[in-house]
Amino acid sequence: MVAASGLAFLGVAASTPSGQARRAALALACWPGSFMLLLAYPDVVALGAAAWAAALVLRGRPYLAGVLGAVAAAARPTGVLIAIPLFFVARGTVARAVAAGAPLAAAAAVEIYFWQRSGDPRAFIHAQELPIWQRNGPSRLSKWPGHLAHAFDVHAGLLVAAALVGAALVVVVARWASRWHAAAVAYAFVVGALLLGAQTTQTRMQSVVLAIAVPAVGLLWWLGPRYRPWALFATTVIAVSFLSGTVTSFARQALFAFPVYWAVADGPRQLRQPVIAVAAVVANVAFALTLAKYAP
Repeated sequence: MVAASGLAFLGVAASTPSGQARRAALALACWPGSFMLLLAYPDVVALGAAAWAAALVLRGRPYLAGVLGAVAAAARPTGVLIAIPLFFVARGTVARAVAAGAPLAAAAAVEIYFWQRSGDPRAFIHAQELPIWQRNGPSRLSKWPGHLAHAFDVHAGLLVAAALVGAALVVVVARWASRWHAAAVAYAFVVGALLLGAQTTQTRMQSVVLAIAVPAVGLLWWLGPRYRPWALFATTVIAVSFLSGTVTSFARQALFAFPVYWAVADGPRQLRQPVIAVAAVVANVAFALTLAKYAP
């Protein structure tokens, strides 16, 4: 796992469009939940293969990129999504067909294998629907309004006070700093309110990672055209995990959306302030210490 983790870090660094390899690797190291790449999960194999596929396709080697994309697709169900950016970045009809087709073929082969072994053509889907995973699809999201209403009943005074303070703070920040800073403050208050709707500590921790990933994906879209295929990929990875109906393992699954590390590496320099890096490392260590209680 250590070797695979090292390859994943090198792949993320080598694939960044801006060439800021060191920044991208450090962003991954500081990302909440990155310690999970040292655990015995296939996620690290999928991440390493997909990141190197990205590095190769960006260097004009789509066929090798397709091979590594197939490895990613075989390692993790969401690995097949690497076909999205490979299709858009590869140049030439044949190159696109190979680069994007290889992950699709690998994913299909895995499904056929499960079918032959179990006799059930939907074996993987049925396995994902087991009660242990608590996945109810998008319908589970309908419970959030009720959770928020309950949180308001319990913490009404706190929420009202926080809303007033937040609104005043947003106005002050917008006037003395910028609208972007004001939007960040507003987002932080909204996230805090939503976290009150979470029912367990584990859900709150995973939801915090989701709250960090969403603006990072938005920043990818903002960075410009050459990031758009990768932004689409990262958006899809995050959406698939979120819409599964549970955030139980969101932090681990979201690691595969590796272009978000480029957003930190290539985005506004405020994201790379030492205080933010230190806070991220501390949060990551604290997150790792919960492994004894919560499965990743």
